[in-house]
This record gives sequence, structure tokens and C-alpha cells, in this order.
Amino acid sequence: MLAGVRSARAKPPYLVICILVLGVSSGAMFTIIAIADAVLFRMPTAHAPEQLTFIRSSLPGGIVSCPDFLDLEERATRV
Repeated sequence: MLAGVRSARAKPPYLVICILVLGVSSGAMFTIIAIADAVLFRMPTAHAPEQLTFIRSSLPGGIVSCPDFLDLEERATRV
């Protein structure tokens, strides 16, 4: 323990870099966990939930092209 303190006093830049790396990596980890929690585990929230829709395509992979999406959006707003 004492040798670690002596080493840290002898090389202060090393200690500062270690603390910065630990802080940045912890912040990145918490950010990734928060995004994964919001996207994967929580139900979507909206100001008007009745306006949320689910679009399904018959194309392989469920791909919806931009023109098809705009057409569907236009039809949905006409009602």
C-alpha cells in the first residue's frame, strides 16, 4: 500500500491519466446502459399515444422504402 502511494507521488501525470480514463469509461458505460434501457426495455412514451403506429412490410427483412412510408403517412393523415 505504501509503495503504491510513493509511486503515485513520484509520477503524478500517471495518476491523473488513470483517474481521467476511469471517469470517462464509467461515464460511457452509464450512457450506454441508459440508452439500452430506454430503447430495449421500456415502453415508448408519447404525448399522444393514440398517434403511435406500427408499420409492417411484406418485403424481406421488413424494409419499408421512403416513398412507401410517405404514402402511408399521407393516407393516415387524411382521416
